[in-house]
Amino acid sequence: MANQVLRVVTGRRGWHVGGVGVLVVAALFAMFAPVAPASAFETYPIGTVSNFTGTLMAEPHDIALGADGNLWFTNLRNNSIGRITPGGAVTNYSGIGVSMPAKITAGPDGALWFTNFDNSSIGRITTTGAVTNYTSASISFPIGITSGPDGNIWFVSQANNSIGRITPAGTVTMYTGTGIDRPMGITLGPDGNLWFTNPGNSSIGRITPGGAVTNYSAAGTSPIYITAGADGNLWFTTGSTDSIGRITPVGVVTNFTGTGFSQPWGIEAGPDGNLWFTNRENDSIGRITPSGIVTNYEGAGVSMPSGIVTGPDENLWFANQGNNSIGRIGTKAPSPPTSPSAVIATSGDTKAFVSWTEPSDNGGSPITGYTATATPGGQTCSTAGLLGCTITGLTNGTSYLLTVKATNSAGDSLPSTTSTPVTPSACSAIAGAGPFADVDATHSFCSEIEWMSGTGVAGGYTDGSFRPTNIVSRQAMASFLFKYEGQPAVTLTSPFFADVPDTHPFYAAIQWMAESGLSTGSPQPVGKPLFKPADLVSRQALAAFLWRNAGEPPSGLASAFFSDVTAGTFFAPVQWMASTGLSTGTPNLPGKPLYKPGNSVSRQAMAAFLYRYDQL
Repeated sequence: MANQVLRVVTGRRGWHVGGVGVLVVAALFAMFAPVAPASAFETYPIGTVSNFTGTLMAEPHDIALGADGNLWFTNLRNNSIGRITPGGAVTNYSGIGVSMPAKITAGPDGALWFTNFDNSSIGRITTTGAVTNYTSASISFPIGITSGPDGNIWFVSQANNSIGRITPAGTVTMYTGTGIDRPMGITLGPDGNLWFTNPGNSSIGRITPGGAVTNYSAAGTSPIYITAGADGNLWFTTGSTDSIGRITPVGVVTNFTGTGFSQPWGIEAGPDGNLWFTNRENDSIGRITPSGIVTNYEGAGVSMPSGIVTGPDENLWFANQGNNSIGRIGTKAPSPPTSPSAVIATSGDTKAFVSWTEPSDNGGSPITGYTATATPGGQTCSTAGLLGCTITGLTNGTSYLLTVKATNSAGDSLPSTTSTPVTPSACSAIAGAGPFADVDATHSFCSEIEWMSGTGVAGGYTDGSFRPTNIVSRQAMASFLFKYEGQPAVTLTSPFFADVPDTHPFYAAIQWMAESGLSTGSPQPVGKPLFKPADLVSRQALAAFLWRNAGEPPSGLASAFFSDVTAGTFFAPVQWMASTGLSTGTPNLPGKPLYKPGNSVSRQAMAAFLYRYDQL
């Protein structure tokens, strides 16, 4: 009997018409996830995909937002209902009568209601996981389900070409009518009626709460699932034409075709006023505007997506049947970020260093830069990622106020609140003092060390000292560069070097060195290379690290600049150091200067090199 109505296909892709001319649907699956507290919600930038997996997910097919603010989904393969929080925590519930659950919806009673395709019943699960099953001889292979305007739950009964209604108490009433032909999806329309798809005869049906049925032709489309759009129309996916259809409440059908459709399946009205749908064939999520403009989004982990729903966080959540997971995609269109905060200015000699805290909201698009402005005068400095920069060209003795703007793809933020007044005078705001107990305003590297500290690249010791003459180790060098680059995310999942385990205090920085190609380490006969984190950094190694971080640019010098570096592994980096002015070496008259490549690098020299590097 089941194969005469709907065949569950466990192959790679979704559905086709077969058998006795009856709809054949790919393995149906649904899921649901509990909602996190409002303070934990985050709306992600449009098209940003995240994926959540768990051993309890087994071919999820459909997903619905529960009254408890959680997402609930059906597990086709293990006869269970799942719940997932916006943070990705999964709970699974099984119960008597749950048998190949297909579609799921939030009911008017605060529970979730779902169709059991395999045993032709309607299931109900409370938000605490209590399952009740309702059977009736008149229910035959139900699929789509939705809450009605009358406080009841409505569903389609595919095998006997009827539309069902079940009260919260479990009383079932069935309706038949001309044109109902293997119905599949059903939704509440903007006109207070129930609208459903008839893939058997390529039509869209409407049934009033009183049971009066009207049918509208959608010739050649084989409509699958349907939802109400924010534009007051009904939108549906099609099975045979790779298109999205729209039908007005008076029955006017428009079909949208073109690129971006690849076996569209589930469909949902998004919080942005557009329609979002799943493409099962090309593993993507699509968006179509009310005027028919289509955008497609792909992402790691999207695999034969099926049901889709708007979550409490205004992101779209969808079921991935192909890899037993739940996906989330952001819908937030970028807007300018909020203003940076906590602007702090420190004076220097004809300059001021300004630092700030990043915006509380990036506007749904990554921050691409910051611009600080001094008033009066309008002098500026900019940075692509660091939370601090130095405004130069200021007049000693003049008081300045500094503001900062953040920039993303949508534009600039409003200026921040102003800093406290700052008056350039010497190395620091207090003439004669310095940033550390052992680095006063007369120190040769006062400005460089102050910059290094202010940007967060390197701090001092607990006793208030910087210890400028201490020698830099390889692990400290890794930390300096890592912080200078804004501590970028590292994707390596296991230690790259044999002597830097994941418990190492400089693990993230050294992993980044490996991932970015700044260091490959010292090879061993067997096993992973060594980083030798405690070894001291030589001047030639420093040159190599900075050169690689800059993208290994050519020096443009025709001959060796230094008399003691004329060839070898470090020749190109040291030549580049000379060509950029990062190092002029030690005079060696009457010949060329010396670089002294094997000498160690002190903390004050490191500050000078990084400060000059930042000015390139």
